Amino acid sequence: MGWLYLPGDQEWGLETRGKLLNLDEMDSQELDNEGTPLIAIRQNLVESLDNQTIEDIVRGAKQIENPPSDDLLLEVFLYYYKYDAFLPKRGYVPPSREEVMAKLDRDFFDSLGSESPSEKCRKEGCNRGKVTSSVFCRVHHFEMVKRKPCPFTD
Repeated sequence: MGWLYLPGDQEWGLETRGKLLNLDEMDSQELDNEGTPLIAIRQNLVESLDNQTIEDIVRGAKQIENPPSDDLLLEVFLYYYKYDAFLPKRGYVPPSREEVMAKLDRDFFDSLGSESPSEKCRKEGCNRGKVTSSVFCRVHHFEMVKRKPCPFTD
């Protein structure tokens, strides 16, 4: 039982050396005031993941490839460390926050439905029709709710 500590001053790879430290077996003289092992501080090691999480990551890797290659094990370890999530498939890169927000904005805009040509938007100077359950067109309703310019015109 313990935590894997890895170098804090280099990119981790298959040849990276680290230390598995069991903090429960260390006495207070081996830890700093925040509970970090002094050996880790002296060797510029940072806490990465606990051994139970690493075992879970390996089990997840076996769902992708069994037995998992060393390259896959490194990939799933790094992915979990970075995203706090299991790698769903080799090479997966999650969408950026900006991509997620853009999709949510588009989904909201599309959910407003079509504009009624017989009832005009109440925004001064707008000639578009209003959407159901609003006095505004899709663009102006979006801007009212999201409090930002609407990136869509369709």
